[in-house]
Amino acid sequence: MRLADRVLIAVTVLVVDLVTVAVPLTALVAAYVVVARPPWFLRLVESLYGEPRR
Repeated sequence: MRLADRVLIAVTVLVVDLVTVAVPLTALVAAYVVVARPPWFLRLVESLYGEPRR
């Protein structure tokens, strides 16, 4: 394997690592919850805080 190939592989690994770590997962989940309003989130909130007052 040539030196240029090894450098390219190393740079690719670094870029993939930076992209995956830099993505704010909490913000993505929060955006999903706001947009999709999944039923599992309501069950989670109710299990933490009890039944909502209506």
